[in-house]
Amino acid sequence: MTSGSGFKVDGAMDAPNGVGTATLTASGQNTEVQVKTLLIAQDLYVQVPGITKAGTWTHVDVSRLPEGANIGLKPGQIDPANTAQLLTSTTDVRETGSGSYAGTLDLTKAAGVAGMDQKTISAWGDKAQNVPFTAGVDDQGRLSALTIQIPAINGQQAQPLEVLYTDYGTKVDAPRPAANEITEAPDNLYKSLGG
Repeated sequence: MTSGSGFKVDGAMDAPNGVGTATLTASGQNTEVQVKTLLIAQDLYVQVPGITKAGTWTHVDVSRLPEGANIGLKPGQIDPANTAQLLTSTTDVRETGSGSYAGTLDLTKAAGVAGMDQKTISAWGDKAQNVPFTAGVDDQGRLSALTIQIPAINGQQAQPLEVLYTDYGTKVDAPRPAANEITEAPDNLYKSLGG
């Protein structure tokens, strides 16, 4: 999943078994931060440079995460883009070719999805109710690509949100960390995420 040149999430997910790994990379002019997440059933572990201890995994109390916090994965949301919920906000869909579709989304019905909180969506005003998207499916009818044309606001350039789904059926290797590699999340981790 990418949005412009400053946001990228790479991951491997086993949705039926609730297991996954993801690396969220946020970059700016002079900095780059990588947040790693590991999900095993209801347990979420993270590595956040400057906040969590290097070489360890920090166990997160998911109930303390602020609404809309996107750190890659969390129990019940193994797809960082939460595409299933996004697609329930479609206002029209049409086939544009073999395996290709286009339509619009009403993002006011999808707050908290793909890192888009209610404040951000509200800033888009009426534009949030009619956001263009394109999608593609592979030869087995499985979603392979989704591109959402996020509206431009406050003079910022519009940045499409692009999600690619590949390697269906690949085994996901996500072992639980050893007990001596796990710490509990400090308060400042939740604060850094807006909690």
